[in-house]
Parts: sequence; structure tokens; C-alpha cells
Amino acid sequence: MSTYNIHAGHNFKVPGASGIFSETEEDRKVKDAVISKLRQLGNTVYDCTDNDGATQSQNLKNIVANCNSHSVDLDISIHFNAYNGQAHGTEVLLFGNGRHRDIGQRIVNEISALGFTNRGIKDGSNLYVVKYTNALAILIECCFCDNAEDARIYNAEAMAAAIVKGITGQTVKPIHPAKTPTNGRHEIVVECTADVLNRRKEPFLNAEIVGKENKGYQNKIVEKRYNDGMWWFKDVAGYWISSNYCKDVIYTCKVNELNRRSKPSLNSDVVGVDHNGYAHRIKQYKVADGIKWAQDIAGYWFSTVDRYMIKSLDECKLNI
Repeated sequence: MSTYNIHAGHNFKVPGASGIFSETEEDRKVKDAVISKLRQLGNTVYDCTDNDGATQSQNLKNIVANCNSHSVDLDISIHFNAYNGQAHGTEVLLFGNGRHRDIGQRIVNEISALGFTNRGIKDGSNLYVVKYTNALAILIECCFCDNAEDARIYNAEAMAAAIVKGITGQTVKPIHPAKTPTNGRHEIVVECTADVLNRRKEPFLNAEIVGKENKGYQNKIVEKRYNDGMWWFKDVAGYWISSNYCKDVIYTCKVNELNRRSKPSLNSDVVGVDHNGYAHRIKQYKVADGIKWAQDIAGYWFSTVDRYMIKSLDECKLNI
């Protein structure tokens, strides 16, 4: 049996990439599943994730300190990539030609077998964690969180299983089933794509029609429910619409840098920075300081001003 350090990148004080989903949220889900699976196989695993560092530099130093407090065979860093919404696929970054290179190659091969583009092994010699950990280290960029196709394919349980098989050559049965859409809470902003869409009193095709929406109308959704062979969305007013005739609202950054904020205000804390191409699914809007703000599904706020962001639509993602 082997000994491993595993950590998820970034933290919620200095969050990672945010696109169709949040890197900081999902890398922790994958990390937890990888640790669980490796332990099931009899390995010793340390969780070296940092949740306290308030700056990027401190976050990285804390991770390396956590890693170097253990004597292990391999350090594994789990991340998600983002670029311009078009880049896609999986890659592993490392330095040197030890056995970790073979492991890294097996990992990208296993992840790409899930349907992701195989971007191969990349030079990670300039990465802080790869450079300063005592043990051999690999950094896994699971896929691109701002690419629609990668987001469609991605599943935390399947990703973790692929990583573990790449590391060990063994398969572990899921502890939890793969995530599938279920009835319940669903906070998202959608836009009507039909010329006219009926609002109904209940989530059924034969339910009473209580209003109509026109193409382009945006609705804040709070719940989803499956009936009559389709998913229904409940809006904040309590009416139901069919998900077949609407799409999720996406905002994509079109400037080099745009601050993410903790609240919808110019005076609120800056909690991250968007770059050109970062995409966000939206769960609500607010107007403050004369600006229309949007909150993404990771909880961050940003200005929707046209010179900073461009709006688009994407197929409804039901398993968020």
C-alpha cells in the first residue's frame, strides 16, 4: 500500500475559477471522493487542503506546509481549469521524469475516457505546489469549468474514480451514486425561448394556466420538479413553467480583469477576479450603486454592465 497527500486547490477566501460551475466547490467534492476511494483500497491518505489562507500566497504556503508535514509517496493537487469558454479537456502538470509522470499519464488517459479531450502532460515546474513539496507532486486540471461541453460531461464521482484508477490501476465502487437531477431546490435565472410560454398553477400539463411569458422574459427559479415526462420550474411568484421552453442565463467576462465581490456593492469585499472568457450561471439579480449586479451559483457578485460582460443562453443544467 502507498501513502498520499491529497488537496483541493484554493479556498473560499481566495476562490479558484468560476464558470458554469465553481472550481472551489467542485475540487473539494472530487478531493473527498478520491481520498475515500484510496482509503478503501487500503492506502494511507492525508487531506492537505487549506481553508484558512486569506491571500493566494498564504493559501499556497499553507498547502505546502501541510503536505511537507507528512512523509508520502506522492502529492496530488486537484483543480479545474478555465480560459475563454472554448478551451476544453483534461491535463496533468508536473516536473521531472519520475514514476509520477507515468501516473500522470494514466490519470489523463482515464479522465479522457469519460469523454474529455486529452491535453496530456504539461510542464508544471513553475507551480508553487509542484516546486516546493518534498515528495513528487502532480497537479490535475480535471476539466474546464467554463466550457459547456466539459460541464455537461463532468460528474464528481466519475472524475474521482478515473483519478484513483489512474493512480492505482484499481476500480472502487461508488459510495454514493452519480449525481442525477432530483426534485427540490433549484436557484437559477432562466430566459423564455418560446414565443409564448404558459405559467401554470401546478407542475402539470393540464394544470390551470395563470399567466403567460413572452420570448426573452427572465425568471428567477427556486424549485424544480419532474412531472408528465418533463422538468418544471417554479418561480419566485409560485408559478410553474416547463423547462423545455427556457434556457439558463450565462454571463461571460469580456475584459482582462473584473472583480468578483462578496455583496452587490462597489464598497463590498473583492473575493476574486474574473478574466476574459470566464462564464457564470446566474441565480439572481440586484440593483445597487446604480448598477445591475448578478450573483452566480457559487455565490459571487459581479457587474453585468455591457462593457464588462456579455450575456448568452445555455441548455438548462438540472443537476446543480
